[in-house]
Amino acid sequence: MMRFLRKIYYSLPFELRNFIRLIFAIPNDIKYIFANKKNLVPPKRLRNIGKGDFIEIGNNFFNHIINNTNINTKSNILEIGCGCGRISVPFTKFLEDPGRYIGFDILAAPIKWCKKNYSGYKIFEFDYFPIKNDLYNPYGKISAAEFKFPYPENKFDLILAVSVFTHMQKNETENYFSQIPKLLNTSGIFYASFFILRDNQKSDFFPFDNGDFLLHNKNLPSANVAYRLNYIEKLAVNNGLKISKIEEGWWKFGKKMKNYIIFQDIIIFQKQ
Repeated sequence: MMRFLRKIYYSLPFELRNFIRLIFAIPNDIKYIFANKKNLVPPKRLRNIGKGDFIEIGNNFFNHIINNTNINTKSNILEIGCGCGRISVPFTKFLEDPGRYIGFDILAAPIKWCKKNYSGYKIFEFDYFPIKNDLYNPYGKISAAEFKFPYPENKFDLILAVSVFTHMQKNETENYFSQIPKLLNTSGIFYASFFILRDNQKSDFFPFDNGDFLLHNKNLPSANVAYRLNYIEKLAVNNGLKISKIEEGWWKFGKKMKNYIIFQDIIIFQKQ
């Protein structure tokens, strides 16, 4: 049933999909207005992310990042696809000057919200770039396959990209991979999530096999994208990165598994 409903949802025009999402957010946002909490949790309508507790999921990612990277309180961090700050929230209690956090996203409203609500956190910065994506931003003016990162080279200790490449096409992913290593310093780490399939592994969730990548829905290509592990390995090596760890998520099982911490697969890359 869920697969059928998802297929129907993805077949709808962007405006109607967005309208439905906003309608479902109304009950939560009414509670949000009356709660009037002064915290870094955004209203539901701005959360273009999956289900689950906003703070809990952000903390889970934060703890996983801390336990699997070498960052410290003075690190410089760039988050690609930061959305409305789910992962940045716990970093407000960790980073301190001269450490820096920079997040950017392709949606204007979440970035506007973050700029306002993080105004008291001087080492946090949020940028908006109108990058085109057929799922999230079909009217964007910048092609993801041609986008140039406007940040200094050799600056960042850590670059994050959670639920980014799961919605990007092959040429777009290759463009990002060609630039990310240049932004990392000599010991920099790239932490990213994927839907990964090994060799000739099949998945009912990704029925449209295009060799190096597989699609969930051919009419809305960026809805969900899976990549072959050997392709990601080659892409990393060709751009000066080495995979240091792979942690599989529970997405392949269709339900949360106790021994799996994260839904999507996590790959941690080290700059060569």
